[in-house]
Amino acid sequence: MALYVRLVKFTEKHSLGEDAKQRLEKAKAIIAKRGAKLHQAYITLGRYDLVSIIEAPNDKAIAQLSSELFDELGLSAETLPAIPLEEYLK
Repeated sequence: MALYVRLVKFTEKHSLGEDAKQRLEKAKAIIAKRGAKLHQAYITLGRYDLVSIIEAPNDKAIAQLSSELFDELGLSAETLPAIPLEEYLK
């Protein structure tokens, strides 16, 4: 499994709002459907609204779930592969 950092921007039509808990559960379901796992999510200030760490089987799975998260929840994101420093140094 590979790690990915997703830098998320909400659209004007889709923000966290009052239904934040339901939207989070829907996002987790989409992520799980692709065989991935949400490790952590952080609300951020500045250029991005949310940063998440997701573990996914491969690039295809993360691309598919990213597309589905945009279609279903309006989450536009930049996705970056993340290599643990310890693994890189080996």
